[in-house]
Parts: sequence; C-alpha cells; structure tokens
Amino acid sequence: MVAELIMIIDLSKCMNCRACTVSCQAENSIPIDSSNGKPRVWNDVIQYELEGSGVNLKMFTLPKACQHCNNAPCVQVCPVGASWKDERNGIVHINHDICIGCRYCMVACPYNVRVFNWEESKPKTYDNPLVPVREKGVVEKCTFCSHKTIDSEGVPTGVLPECVYSCVGNARKFGDLKGNRKNDIEVQKIIETRNDLFVLKKEKGTNPSVHYLPPN
Repeated sequence: MVAELIMIIDLSKCMNCRACTVSCQAENSIPIDSSNGKPRVWNDVIQYELEGSGVNLKMFTLPKACQHCNNAPCVQVCPVGASWKDERNGIVHINHDICIGCRYCMVACPYNVRVFNWEESKPKTYDNPLVPVREKGVVEKCTFCSHKTIDSEGVPTGVLPECVYSCVGNARKFGDLKGNRKNDIEVQKIIETRNDLFVLKKEKGTNPSVHYLPPN
C-alpha cells in the first residue's frame, strides 16, 4: 500500500448545515431531487438526541458516507467483482460498467451508505466530466472524490474531497497516514494524540477508514 487515506470528522464542530451533502452532489453529478422520491444521497447527515429534553435538549449530528472499510463486506459479497478495494490507497470503488444491480452489497453494508440508481442518468452541460455517468440500475456511493484525490497510479494528489473543502465548521480532515503534506501531518497528529477517536460499529470488524471525534 503506497498510501493510507483516512478521514476524520469532529462531531463537536458539525453544524448540520449539510454543505457537505450539497457539494458532494454537485461534484459527483448527483441530482438534487428524484422523480421517484428517492434522492441519491452519498453523503448524509443524521441528527441524534444526546441528552435533556425540551429547550434543554442537546443534539448532535452524524455525517455518514462510505466508510471505505479495510475489511469491506460489500467487496466480499459482490458476485461479479464490481465492488473492489484499491490496495494502493484503501479506497473502496464500484465498477459501474460491470455492476449488475443485484444490491447484495447494499444488504451487506452495515452502514447503509450505498444507494441504488433508479433513474436514467443523462449527461448535462453542468455534469462533472471527470465523474463517470452512472446508468440506471447500478449501485453508487462516496468515492472520497477519487477522480481528483488520487492519480492514475493510485497515489494521493493532495487535493481534498469536496465535502472537506465545503465544511463550514472545519469538522472534516482528510489525509494520508504515510504522506508528508500539511493535511497528512494534521491527520497523523490527531491519530497519534487523541485517545477519544472512534469508528462506527467497531464490533462488525470492518476496520473503517473514517474516524470520528465525539460531540461535546
């Protein structure tokens, strides 16, 4: 593995503004609405009650997308090899050219972060030319914006995923645990110094590449 890409999300800084969701959709040519009432959201934000009630109720928000697991169940169950993990950097991909839409991966994913495309995807003038057009009947998900965050050799370019750029509260960090760029060193320091980092559903043994810092 030439790189080990991870994302860290500080829940104490998430403002529930959903800029990450909107920017993800714009960057990856995902329609904002849907004709069948099932919008294709790759980067969701879920709100939870923390403690208290009424005017004293404390809430926290949990941004959730593909966790890019090192032990990815979606990869293991795909009958045609459309879901695959890039061992050069840790990103989990979907090859939409061979995906048969069986949705086994959606059932296997413990994080419920994959979505099915029920609609015909027609290129528009505002679509990102770097992002492949996904046809009707395939599964989609977050890619860590791999069309710009890694090069053709699978090496990190230093460019950040769109959700990191757009985060108003600066809640997201992204970098390479084996790199030496500024953002790499920042995530390395957090990993080394914060003992309150956690991952979602650790008991599943998926070993996610997305880590969280707890809400206040």
